[in-house]
Amino acid sequence: GVVALGISAFLLVAMISLQAGHLIMGPFGRVTAGLFYGIAGVCSYALLALAMIAAIRTLMEKSPVMPWEIAIGTVIGVFSLATLLQLAAPHYRVGGYGPGGVMGEHLAEIFRAVISTAGTALLGVVGLVIAVVVATPLRMRDLLAWIGRGLRQVGLALVAGLASIGRF
Repeated sequence: GVVALGISAFLLVAMISLQAGHLIMGPFGRVTAGLFYGIAGVCSYALLALAMIAAIRTLMEKSPVMPWEIAIGTVIGVFSLATLLQLAAPHYRVGGYGPGGVMGEHLAEIFRAVISTAGTALLGVVGLVIAVVVATPLRMRDLLAWIGRGLRQVGLALVAGLASIGRF
């Protein structure tokens, strides 16, 4: 647990310094962070958080170290978010990798070729919703209620904005 927590902390600081363009953890930290960032891009932070939580749970002697629902939900979320980030900011690069890393880059391009950009974005959003339902105690009806309330508020704001423009 201590070793895993130390490695995770080292990688976290190294990745932050890589994105900031500094060399806080030295050349080894830069190379290691570049390799780790290259896997899933910005979503690698979620994988680091998962590793840190597992290390802390190991030190606390919790069983299981990582509940399978949380692990699977996080992995689904990382795949979905990496794909969405690649679609949203394809020109953002850190260490030669896009915001979704190699994984997001390949998934986004394969899905874009098969189901277009809009279909890929929809698939990514659905994947994120599934990840939240799998990894948390929330249920689909809770998420749909929140989404419905959010859309209602957006609609009310648009109507109010259009009414203000009309009065102007």
